[in-house]
Amino acid sequence: MLNILQVPDEHLQRLSLYFSTYGIVFILVGVVAIVVPLFFGIPIDQLFAWLLVVAGAITLLNFLLVCGAPGTTSFLLLGALHLGVGLWMLLQPVPNPTMLIFLIAGWFLVHVYIFFPLSAVPQTQASSFKRVQN
Repeated sequence: MLNILQVPDEHLQRLSLYFSTYGIVFILVGVVAIVVPLFFGIPIDQLFAWLLVVAGAITLLNFLLVCGAPGTTSFLLLGALHLGVGLWMLLQPVPNPTMLIFLIAGWFLVHVYIFFPLSAVPQTQASSFKRVQN
C-alpha cells in the first residue's frame, strides 16, 4: 500500500501546477457566473447546469493529465457525475424551483457518497502515521 506521505515529487509538482491553474480558472468562471446573470438574465438552473458541464469537463481533463497519481479515480467519477448531471439539466429543463432544490440536494448527496469513501485513509495506513505531541 502506498503511504500518503510517499507521493513522488513529480506527481506533487504536476498536481500543484494543475490545481493552481484550475483554481485561477474557477475564480474567473465564478466571477463570470456572478456578472453574466446581471447582464443577460440567464436562469439559475441553466447557469448551474453549464457550470456543472464545464466543471465535469475540466475534472475529466484533470483525470487524463494526472492519471497514475494516487487518488485519480475520484477525478474520473466526480467528472462523470458533474458532466452527466449538467447535461441532463440542459437537456431536461427543470420545471420549477422546488425540483431544482431537490436535484441539487441529490447531486450533493451522490457527490459526498463518491468523494468521501475514496478520500478516506484506510485504518492500516492511519495507524502508521506518527503522531505529533505538543
